[in-house]
Amino acid sequence: MFASPIFDVAGPGVFLLAGGMVFAFFSIGTFVIESLVLWLLKWGPFGRSLLAAFLMNLASTLFGFFLFGLSLLGVDFFSMVLVGFVLSFFLEGGVLMLMNKGESRRNWIASLVANLTSYGLLGLVLLLFIVIPQL
Repeated sequence: MFASPIFDVAGPGVFLLAGGMVFAFFSIGTFVIESLVLWLLKWGPFGRSLLAAFLMNLASTLFGFFLFGLSLLGVDFFSMVLVGFVLSFFLEGGVLMLMNKGESRRNWIASLVANLTSYGLLGLVLLLFIVIPQL
């Protein structure tokens, strides 16, 4: 009887599952970090900060898929990160403006600090697990 290795059939599925798990890890991590940043900046109570961080990241994720599509067209990775940061700042600041009207300075500062924190941690992870191992 002929038996084929399971990875012949499961390989693409395992790859997609692993990619989905990494995406979920970063999404949940970003959501938690940004909600803590909002709360520590006294943008609002913790529950409202959680809701704001969820909505902020939902908006950023939807536009992130668009940026990923552009990266498939051959746009430079670092350019995409820069565009992603700027787009994320404006999208997330806009979400905060909708949730907390009349507090524009606080909303934009919160958006900036939340994005600097989450992109900084993402950069640290990329440095530790991709850049340094290649040296």
